[in-house]
Amino acid sequence: MRQLRSSWNSDRVAAAFITRRVPKRTAFRRPALCAQYKIGSNTVSVFTRRGRKVFTRHYGGTILSACVSGDQLMVKTANGGRFVCDAFTGKLLESEAPLEPAICAGNLDAA
Repeated sequence: MRQLRSSWNSDRVAAAFITRRVPKRTAFRRPALCAQYKIGSNTVSVFTRRGRKVFTRHYGGTILSACVSGDQLMVKTANGGRFVCDAFTGKLLESEAPLEPAICAGNLDAA
């Protein structure tokens, strides 16, 4: 009868795990993005999941909300402006002009 001897040497076990092939990813996955802004500021920054800053953009008024949805960054300002930008490049795609306040010229009779 033959005997089978095996060696559980830790170096051999480590070598077996190191030489293992890593399977390739099957599909490209876009990085997850999030928008960040401070209350009362007019600046929005977009970051990746790992904290790398993609871009920073300044707007004309105080920011009420900023949200990344799919490939778009949607920003609403306190003066009624609404902006949609590309989330990866920061390029402005569409904008709604903010509501302009009525300009009071003062007393027009005293001319």
